[in-house]
Amino acid sequence: MNHYLFTNNKYTKWYFCIINSSHLDDDKVYKETHHIIPRKLGGTNDISNLVKLTARKHFICHRLLPKMLNEQHQRSSMIYALHMMSNSSKYTCSGRSYARIKEQYIDIHKTRLASLSIEQKQKFAKNRSGKIQSIEERSKRSKSLIGRVISDDHRQKISAANKGRLLTDEHKQKLSISRPGWKMTEESKIKISSALKGKIVSDETRQKMSAAKKGKVVSDETRQKMSAAKKGIKQSEETKKKKSDSAKLRYASDLELKKKIGLAVSLAKKGKPSSMKGKTLTQETKKKMSEARKEFWRKRNLDKLADSTKTF
Repeated sequence: MNHYLFTNNKYTKWYFCIINSSHLDDDKVYKETHHIIPRKLGGTNDISNLVKLTARKHFICHRLLPKMLNEQHQRSSMIYALHMMSNSSKYTCSGRSYARIKEQYIDIHKTRLASLSIEQKQKFAKNRSGKIQSIEERSKRSKSLIGRVISDDHRQKISAANKGRLLTDEHKQKLSISRPGWKMTEESKIKISSALKGKIVSDETRQKMSAAKKGKVVSDETRQKMSAAKKGIKQSEETKKKKSDSAKLRYASDLELKKKIGLAVSLAKKGKPSSMKGKTLTQETKKKMSEARKEFWRKRNLDKLADSTKTF
């Protein structure tokens, strides 16, 4: 057999030592077919190129193959194959071995992506788009992610990668269609709620959220869904009081009542930093507030006029 592909080092000697001693293994033991010269490197399915190995020896041979090659593209293809084996349920490798394989795979994958042109990347993305996963595949993926802890460093990388990323309307629609009837469990809701407690939103983020919602029209169907989702949610007495005071202050027509409520709210907030402190209103916002006040007083005067005509 032609072994010109492999370098003459200790890993090649170990590799062929395993291949040549395979006939000594017990026939009753589970075995797998291995290509001595891998098909990715030009190997064939001839009997002379095939050998039966135990699962352990088969995995070890694939660990040795990348170390037996000098050509970068050949090493890459062998590392890809090894990575697939390490993620298979057939094989169980130690944490250290898996970490090394994963690091090698990531390095090669990054190098490969960096070498691709924009057109090639678009083709790669297009080939993967529209791929439908079966329910079984989805459930397997979901189970594999249960209990997975994402480090802070990893979270920051994800955040940095998604910054400035804009989703097209088509993409948004696809995401919406892919999750019909999806409901969040109570456990997930509690986790999200606890994660957001005490979180301070920056002014920049508030402005972005405000800009994103401007001009957004909420349909009657969405309103009904939002209303139904909030049904049965119990609010604390403190939250109820805050909402009540805020509503009274906004809609009360009696100026004296407004003053009383305003005083009560200011006393309740005494010692707390004001959320509006240091904020500068734009001319557009000032204009809107002015128009809203004018409209309020116009309606109020019309109501008073209507009441006065009723008395006569």
